[in-house]
Amino acid sequence: MMPSLSATDPIKKLLVRIKFLLEVSLPPHLARSSEADNILALILLDYCVESLLKTIMTAAAVNLTEKGKLTFNDLWKNINDKVLKDKQYGTQVDQLPFRIELENLHLQRNQTQHDSRTPSHSDVERDAVNVREFARQVYLGVYALDYQSLTLIDLVRNKLLKRLLSESEALLNAGEWEKSAIKSGETMARLLRMSSSYSPLGRTQNFYSIAHGISDGATHSAIEKLVKSIEGIEEGMTLQMQIVMGLDFKGYARYKHFAPIVHIMMDGSANASFVNHDLNPVEAKWLLDYVLGNVLRMEEAGLEWHELG
Repeated sequence: MMPSLSATDPIKKLLVRIKFLLEVSLPPHLARSSEADNILALILLDYCVESLLKTIMTAAAVNLTEKGKLTFNDLWKNINDKVLKDKQYGTQVDQLPFRIELENLHLQRNQTQHDSRTPSHSDVERDAVNVREFARQVYLGVYALDYQSLTLIDLVRNKLLKRLLSESEALLNAGEWEKSAIKSGETMARLLRMSSSYSPLGRTQNFYSIAHGISDGATHSAIEKLVKSIEGIEEGMTLQMQIVMGLDFKGYARYKHFAPIVHIMMDGSANASFVNHDLNPVEAKWLLDYVLGNVLRMEEAGLEWHELG
């Protein structure tokens, strides 16, 4: 098999970002399915297709036109003719897939952006399936990269969170899905601690760490005080989840059900325990993806610059 077009580090970063848009940014719009979300989803899908086409142009270092700005159809045709059919680039495909479907997508996007056309939710869902499959085939056929295994963890900038997520992914791949869930839960717990600095509550006390190790005689009294304190901040914590982190309650409820309870101790270590014992490999994978999506989303707001408490 001939070598494919080289996916240099800058190109690979672009490919990971396109996957990030399709797998993290797009799903909330598909789930809500309002008119505004359908519009945003359609524009995002077309953006991903055009960005992916331009990575091919950049990776091949080919000037595809001398007449200035390329139209979508010009870009598509020139990539087929000047890159994919040129044996010096050694791609595994000689033409791009889904031409008719993605031309229609681009037409829909133009009608939406310039003619105020509102796409239907069924159209957007269909386009999402086509674009994801287009991306999968291009990653493999042009760059010899497996779309599914290309990890979004490469985009995480906070070193500690990136390490924890990488450990969670490695454990999951090794079949240690319960240990993977613990690492995902620790990542989420540390992310929540980071986010608390943005809330009106400030950074809340770690009640578990304060009570840990207290003698039996003092524990009963301490627990009574802790319960009252926790009840007092419960409403504020709910607002923190909703406003500061923008967590969707449906997804967060699923996370809370399957994820372990993780306490970050005063010495920086983590203590984890499961309340529900119906975790399975599928949910462990979902937990990792859910936590990773939230880390990436919060980092876009600059959260990575805040110290971990």
